[in-house]
Amino acid sequence: MLRGLSDQAIACAERIGFLKFGKLYNREAWAITDEQKRIIEFRRLDGLKWESYGGISERKAHCVGSGKSFPVGLETSSRRAREAGTFQMVLVEGAPDLLAAIHLIMVEGKVDSVFPVAMLGAASHRLDNDAKKFFSGMKVRIFPHADDAGMKACIAWAKEIKAAGGIVDAFDLSGIVTMDGNAGKDLNDLVNLDADCWERTPKFRGEVMP
Repeated sequence: MLRGLSDQAIACAERIGFLKFGKLYNREAWAITDEQKRIIEFRRLDGLKWESYGGISERKAHCVGSGKSFPVGLETSSRRAREAGTFQMVLVEGAPDLLAAIHLIMVEGKVDSVFPVAMLGAASHRLDNDAKKFFSGMKVRIFPHADDAGMKACIAWAKEIKAAGGIVDAFDLSGIVTMDGNAGKDLNDLVNLDADCWERTPKFRGEVMP
């Protein structure tokens, strides 16, 4: 598996039904979904983009189904958080960050107390009306991408979660430098943090999960 994630995190994501492996268009692929399977996002396992075909342009992901405004994993994670009595969820942007959240939750030993959900892209600013009830009474930490689109989406999501009866904070992912020397902006980049960046950036040295 690409992206620097542990085998344990991949196995956990499969076990709870958030990660699937298979083929799409004769390409080996990994996919993010949940028990309800409203939407399934496919990415190539080799990390390359899907080729253009007919009127469909080249792209990094193909989605089957509908409902990007309903966070993937919300019903499962909301239920588990209530059963655990922690009422703690983390909301991330995009399929890779959902896996990164599971990785970091495991690294920090919080598998039984913190539960992840994902919005599949910052373009969806509004939460599905049927999704809002699952945020009631929850404590939610948002991990927005450190760019303009991510910040705008974070503000919009936070307002909707608060209106639904949730408590919200956010983690600032700006300042990431990855092990290959590139500037990062998301939770998956944090998994691949450069050692020098870790040393000089206090916010990355402690636990990032609530």
